[in-house]
Amino acid sequence: MVRSESMMAGAATCLLAAVLLLAAGQPARCEQQAGAGFVRTDGRWLVDAQGRALMLHGVNLAASAKAPPFLPWQSKEEVLALRKLGFNSVRYLIVWEAVEPQPGRYDDAYLDQVAERLQWCRQAGLRVVLDMHQDLYARKYGGDGAPAWACLADGLTHNPGSSGWFMGYLSPAVMRAFDNFYANKPTPDGVGILDRFVAMWQHVATRFRGDANVVGYDILNEPAYGSDFNAVMAAIAVAATKELGPEAAPLFSQTDMGAAVGKIVQALLQKDVLFKVLDAASPPAQQADRAKIQPFHDRLAAAIRAVDPHHVIFFDAPYGDMSGTRLLTAVEAPKDARGQPLANVVFAPHFYDFSSDFNFPYAGTEEYLLKFLGRAKAAGDRMGVPTWFGEWGTWGGQASRPDAPPLVRHHVDAMDILLCGWAYWEYGPDLPRVPFMSLLTRPYAEVIAGVPSRMRAADDRFELEFAPAPEGGETIIWVPPTLNADAKAELKGGGSARVVRDADGLVHITCPAGAQGCAVTIALSAK
Repeated sequence: MVRSESMMAGAATCLLAAVLLLAAGQPARCEQQAGAGFVRTDGRWLVDAQGRALMLHGVNLAASAKAPPFLPWQSKEEVLALRKLGFNSVRYLIVWEAVEPQPGRYDDAYLDQVAERLQWCRQAGLRVVLDMHQDLYARKYGGDGAPAWACLADGLTHNPGSSGWFMGYLSPAVMRAFDNFYANKPTPDGVGILDRFVAMWQHVATRFRGDANVVGYDILNEPAYGSDFNAVMAAIAVAATKELGPEAAPLFSQTDMGAAVGKIVQALLQKDVLFKVLDAASPPAQQADRAKIQPFHDRLAAAIRAVDPHHVIFFDAPYGDMSGTRLLTAVEAPKDARGQPLANVVFAPHFYDFSSDFNFPYAGTEEYLLKFLGRAKAAGDRMGVPTWFGEWGTWGGQASRPDAPPLVRHHVDAMDILLCGWAYWEYGPDLPRVPFMSLLTRPYAEVIAGVPSRMRAADDRFELEFAPAPEGGETIIWVPPTLNADAKAELKGGGSARVVRDADGLVHITCPAGAQGCAVTIALSAK
C-alpha cells in the first residue's frame, strides 16, 4: 500500500531534525510525527501502519522481571529466537518498584536496560506491549509491583493466605494498600500515592513515546478491588451455597481456603451451575468496577495520553480473570474529562482455567473455554474496542501435566474462533520444550488486508476468510517452515489473488482492488 503524503512529510521532517542535531554535535532522539508507523485501533481491530488487521500472538517476557534486577532472564539470542518460532509479539513486564525506587526519583538506568531489550525485540521483528506489572500489590506482600515506600497499609498485618498465592488478595494489608492507592492517600512527603503512580507512568510514556515498535501500554496488570473483594467473595459463597445445598457445608468449613474454593468449583462444574453462580455473584464486582476501577482507568489513561498521543492503551479487568471472563465486568473503555470514551484503547483481560488455579484435572472442551473467553469478548464488543488476552496458559510447572495439551488446544481454538490475539504465560526456560509447542506456533494470519470473519487451524489444514480492503493489499500468514503448505485463495465475484510463500515460511496472499471476499485454504503436511 502507498504511504500517505502526511506520513512521508513527517518522516522527512524527522530526518531533517536528526541531521541538524548531529551537525550541532547533539544526539538525535527523533520521535515519529503524526503517529506515522504506529499501531492503532480501528473499531474492534488492532491495525498496522498500512491499516491491516493485526493479530498478535506472543508470550509474556517474563516472570523473572518481577524481582531484582527487574529484567527478563533471556539473552538477546533467546529473544531473537522467538520470531523464528512464529511469535510476532511480546508482553514485556516492568514494575513500579524498579522505575521509582524512591518517591519522585526515577531510575533511568533501569529504563535504559529496558530500552536495550526493546531494541532486541525490534531487531527480532517482535512488537511489544509494555506491561506495568503487579501481583498482591508489592514484593512486601509476597508479590511484585509497588516499592515499599508506596505500601500504605495503616499498620495492618499481612496474612498471605493458607494456599494459592492469589488468596493473598484477602490479606488485610493488601486490601488496605489498594484502598489507599485508589483514594490517593498522601505519602509521608504529602504527595498522593496515586499522584505518584500517574507521574511515574507519564515518565515511562515520555521515554518510549517515539518507539513505533511498541504497540502500547498495559497500564496495570490485574488491578484489585481492595476491601471490596470481601463483598465479592461473600456473594460467591451465598450463590454457591444456594446451588449446592447441604453438600456445601463441609466444603466451606475447611480451614484451607484455596483447597476449599477448588472443591467448590469442581462441585459447581459437576452440577453445571458454575456460570449461574458467577452471574448471581457479579453485582458486587460490578459496583467495585464503577466505584474504583473505572475512575482509576480514566485518570491514568488520560494522563498517559497527555504525554503520548500515539500508543494504544491496554486496560485489564480486575484480578485478571476473576472479572471479565468469570464475573461479568462493568468496566468501560477509559474516558476523558468530558466523559467520552478515549480512542485507541484495547480491552486486555486474562484467563486461567480453574483446573490450573486449583490444580485439579482439566476436563473441559472447546465449547467450555468459549463460554469463559466469550464473556470477555462480549465485554470488548459492548465497549466497541478490540479484545486481546494478555495472559493465559499454564503456570507453576504445570506444562508437563498430561492434560496440558488439550487445555492449550482448546484455548487456541477458542481464541481463533473469537478472532482475538493473545500473549501466552510465559517465556520460561522450558518453553521451547513444552509438549504443546506446536499448538502455540501453529499457523495464523499475522496481518489481514481487510476484515477477518473466520480463522481456524488444525494439524493438517488452515482456513481464513475475510472481506478484502477496497484497495486490495497483502495478507501474511505464518506457517512453520517445517511444514509443507499448499495454499489456495478463492475470491468471491471472480478474479485471482497472488499466492507466494517466502523463505521464512510465511504465506503472502495479495488481493486485487475491488475483491468482494477471500477464502484461504492451506493444506499442511510434514516435510
